[in-house]
Amino acid sequence: MLGHHKNDPNRKEEETKNIEFGTLFEYGVFYGQITFFNTKIEDVVFKDSTLTNVGELVSKGLTGHLGINWDSLAARLSYSQSRPELNGVPLSDQNWSLGTTVGDRWVLTLDYDATESVRLGWTSTLVERMTQVSDPTKYPEKPGYGVHDLYALWQPIQGEDLKLTLSVKNLFDRYYFDHASYNYFIGSKVAQGNANAGRDFRFNVSYAF
Repeated sequence: MLGHHKNDPNRKEEETKNIEFGTLFEYGVFYGQITFFNTKIEDVVFKDSTLTNVGELVSKGLTGHLGINWDSLAARLSYSQSRPELNGVPLSDQNWSLGTTVGDRWVLTLDYDATESVRLGWTSTLVERMTQVSDPTKYPEKPGYGVHDLYALWQPIQGEDLKLTLSVKNLFDRYYFDHASYNYFIGSKVAQGNANAGRDFRFNVSYAF
């Protein structure tokens, strides 16, 4: 029993098979990596009125990145893609305990050591439109979005682990919904959850001893 959900008396154990392979390289100031994965769960258990087997869950995709470390500049571009399916149908927001389908994600990070004590950074996250839907009449496509963050870190005393960081999240105050936040129903259709936070200023002081 999990919470208030009881086990189906005929429930079987899940069996998982996972295949993953990849490669990485380094050449001078450049580096990179790419990994492919395929995960299969047979007799996957879903939480409905009871905990019961609902079929085969397959998730396949890839992750990768390219980067450069050049003098005071470090840059990295990352990409991730995942295609989860239950019995050959893309996961939707109704598959509460299994997951959902999201768009491909690109992340660009830049870090620059302006001085020995000051570091500046920028992160751009771009999520592509999610078009893999199981039922267009019930689960609409999810729009893509782009969010940008920046920070400035100052270490005022050399040799000491005192750091002051000023950061701005969602710099351009983008109004958007994370693809995994569409999480409740109105009638027979899935509605959007809460929007993500707008522009957010943060100041952090840390000292390690």
